[in-house]
Amino acid sequence: MQFITTYKKYHQPTLRSTLRHFALSTLSLLKNPSEAQIKQKRITFTCFHSYFPDNEVNLRAQLDFMAKHFTFISYSEGVSRLKTGQIDDNYICFSSDDGYKNFYDACKVFDDYGIKALVFANPKVIGEQNYETLKFYNNDRLSHGPMEFLGWREIDELLEKGHEVGNHTYGHRNVGNCSDEELQEQVVESYKILKEHVGSDIHFAWPYGSPNDINQKALNLIYETGHISAAAVDRNSHYKALDIQAERSYLIREQIEPFYPVNHVRYFLSKDYS
Repeated sequence: MQFITTYKKYHQPTLRSTLRHFALSTLSLLKNPSEAQIKQKRITFTCFHSYFPDNEVNLRAQLDFMAKHFTFISYSEGVSRLKTGQIDDNYICFSSDDGYKNFYDACKVFDDYGIKALVFANPKVIGEQNYETLKFYNNDRLSHGPMEFLGWREIDELLEKGHEVGNHTYGHRNVGNCSDEELQEQVVESYKILKEHVGSDIHFAWPYGSPNDINQKALNLIYETGHISAAAVDRNSHYKALDIQAERSYLIREQIEPFYPVNHVRYFLSKDYS
């Protein structure tokens, strides 16, 4: 059994990703954003997917940079401030999709910075141990080699430390393409499993993250089930009040992976989306 446990093994560079890297490096050098451009009154929700030990130095460099310009808050506080419009500082909060076991290791770094992060998990694979099942699931749903997922024991420990757990559907399905019956399993049953175990308010983030991967029927069901927020992934921050439950809307999360160079992160977080 060989699970992917390092970024070097996980990362398979393509021509597109290489060109993107150099383009962003050039842009970040040319723009050279000022502190005023970074320090805005807003709430930035961030999202990442995987963390590996060989990302630690880079992740700490990212967090050192953010600590100079942002106030760290939990995901739930971010949603609460968004709803009430209490956006009086440059706030940032952290979430991770897919529920990989390596989120547990990332939280060891977050703990050093007083950061309380949220992981969006799929109950179908929480605690799954069968290698062939994990190999198929990772390849079929996530398009890469086999990786381990959090178990309930790790989730309990994360909750005890103040981190949060959200719903990422039961089995990482595209809710925009689900039938009514499938939506019940992916949204409602998944919520019930997490609610029973986590016992706190549950946030939702749909797989694949694009607005094209959700529809209003699914979004309505997410809120009718009891979730207190729903989230996409895109380049954006929030600057004014948004009652996402009442409006049947969703929040946007900025994707910042632990392996992104700090100058790329600086470039992304200097943009004004107000």
